[in-house]
Amino acid sequence: MKINGSDGYTSIQGLIQRIRPEGEQRASQQQGQAVSEGERVEISPRAREIQRLKEILEQMPEVREKKVEELRALIQQGRYEVDLEKLSDRILERLLMGDL
Repeated sequence: MKINGSDGYTSIQGLIQRIRPEGEQRASQQQGQAVSEGERVEISPRAREIQRLKEILEQMPEVREKKVEELRALIQQGRYEVDLEKLSDRILERLLMGDL
């Protein structure tokens, strides 16, 4: 059996071009050109607002340093008091809401 071509292998692009109708090839080429020429993307006002808020949040520290220092000082001075009624209310609230 004799095979013509490059060592029996045919390029896939060559096969695709032979199989595809000519109209599809042109449409594909035009579509590729439209993408390469550039596209326009518009961001909604809501998306811009979300992006702005995200940037603000990224600038904020994860830990509220001032609050931590205040609590640390109260604990060291022995003046930090826990309102047990408030604490138990919040624990029950979270249990009922399924957060715990």
